[in-house]
Amino acid sequence: MSKESDEKRELLKLKQGIISESKVIEQDVHEQPEKQTVAKKIDNFFFRNKWFVAVGAFFAAVGFFLVYQAVTREQPDLTVILAVSDTSKAPGLYQKVNDIELALEKYCPDFDGNGYVHVAVYSIDLTKSGNMQYVQSNTAKFYGEIERGVAELYICDADLLTGETSTEDYDPDENTIALTYENMFSDIGKALEMPEYNGKLRVDLKDTGFVYDAKWENSCPDTLAFSVRREEPGMVSYSKSEEYQKRAKEVLKNILTGNKVNDTEVGSSTMQGE
Repeated sequence: MSKESDEKRELLKLKQGIISESKVIEQDVHEQPEKQTVAKKIDNFFFRNKWFVAVGAFFAAVGFFLVYQAVTREQPDLTVILAVSDTSKAPGLYQKVNDIELALEKYCPDFDGNGYVHVAVYSIDLTKSGNMQYVQSNTAKFYGEIERGVAELYICDADLLTGETSTEDYDPDENTIALTYENMFSDIGKALEMPEYNGKLRVDLKDTGFVYDAKWENSCPDTLAFSVRREEPGMVSYSKSEEYQKRAKEVLKNILTGNKVNDTEVGSSTMQGE
């Protein structure tokens, strides 16, 4: 007999209940799937989606780093604007920023009380010639700092504001005013309560010991001077600037009187002396 006939006969016996199982008919064995534990399911998920998980973890780590940097970033005790109307008047100025910061830190108290002193110097080139996009970018940066009201001490040349206009609304009937040294900066004698400087809007860097601290005594441009922002009601930055005004005035007064409040350098910051 053929195998097919034998299988039919066996199948009939199975249906009639004569036999319970057959050695002739090959039976399909359906194994019950293994019951997965929670740990196994998690393991399978990560295995199947490992690339998505890796990319997600990378962006999460970047996001955490940026948030951490923003939260823990050291805020400067003083912010200073170093601005020139033309770089030809002060060549190599950008390379001196670190020396200027370190020199200023000698005269700057630990205003925020964290045990370290840091002065941030922002260099802005207001040269009008050259790439127009570069000119516009630096001009916007300059006015952005004016409106922010954080930088109240300036190191700049006398021609900085020639032909400039400001959107600061002093007069309700006027949209803009022409920026000049007279309406941008304070009388230093009155601001610092130092009568010997009455009527002066600028104090030349070369007339102070600061240039020696900045290692600049031989190459500091004659055009650069210290000035303090003038803040009055109605100015955009007035409400934000009170604390920064006090800091700027105190530091400049220390410079003019030669009062070094700390003189121990640590890296790019100064440790407050005991």
